[in-house]
Amino acid sequence: MVGELAVKSTEFAALWQRYEVRSRTNGRKDFTHPATGAMSLSYEAYEVARTDGHRLIVYQAEPGSPDHDAMLLLGHADAGAVREDAGRRPG
Repeated sequence: MVGELAVKSTEFAALWQRYEVRSRTNGRKDFTHPATGAMSLSYEAYEVARTDGHRLIVYQAEPGSPDHDAMLLLGHADAGAVREDAGRRPG
């Protein structure tokens, strides 16, 4: 596909040849969760020292926004699931 695009577009060919790929370290990302619906969250990505390219990505929402409320709901739902799992004993 790249070859076909390069033949049909000199602009694409020039851009592909430069291969300027950069990691995104921040921005916004949209999610759809079955329990909360649509959420738009900002994120920051941090390189983790002494790892083979691992990154820590932190998502956040503006306090008081519907996105923030959705994250709080997910946090409470997750806490309940953790409590339920903790009550189960292998046996």
